[in-house]
Amino acid sequence: MDSLKDWTSVLEWLKRPFFAFVAAIVLGAMLLSTEILDWLGLGSFRWIVAILFVLASCIFLSQVLAVIWKTIATVGAAIGSWLERRTVAKNHRKRLHQLTDDEKLILKGYVDRKTRAQNLDRFDGVVICLEDAGVIYRGSNSTLVYGPTIRFPYVITDFAWDYLNKHPDMLTADRHG
Repeated sequence: MDSLKDWTSVLEWLKRPFFAFVAAIVLGAMLLSTEILDWLGLGSFRWIVAILFVLASCIFLSQVLAVIWKTIATVGAAIGSWLERRTVAKNHRKRLHQLTDDEKLILKGYVDRKTRAQNLDRFDGVVICLEDAGVIYRGSNSTLVYGPTIRFPYVITDFAWDYLNKHPDMLTADRHG
């Protein structure tokens, strides 16, 4: 049982990249030079040295490949996240350039009053369109009743807030006639 424990500790030692690399180099040098094997008295055990060389090399290469794979995955995730944010921003900009006059009127209330929230009719089709487009969102489920309409507080998204405050001229109505 002790010999199994010894081999386990050797394998744990070899799992470290530096030691696996050193072991592969030393064992490779031993395989290339029969004089070294004979000097160590291992000439008849060349096949064992070869197996250990392959094992150490595989352990080292697997660790190197794991690091490379993890790096590629991390970089890929970062690039994917950046592309997604860029695409979302592009789609939001495009949607803001396609606002109807009624949508502009609602959004103008945020910019003109310099407020991030307005109480709007939840069942108004224009409010629903702006919410579905991700331009505004319901800030609370608490209702406010003003006359015959039920209103909810709606908050403008950070992107829409920043973009419309930089381009307030986008909110002028294009009414013809």
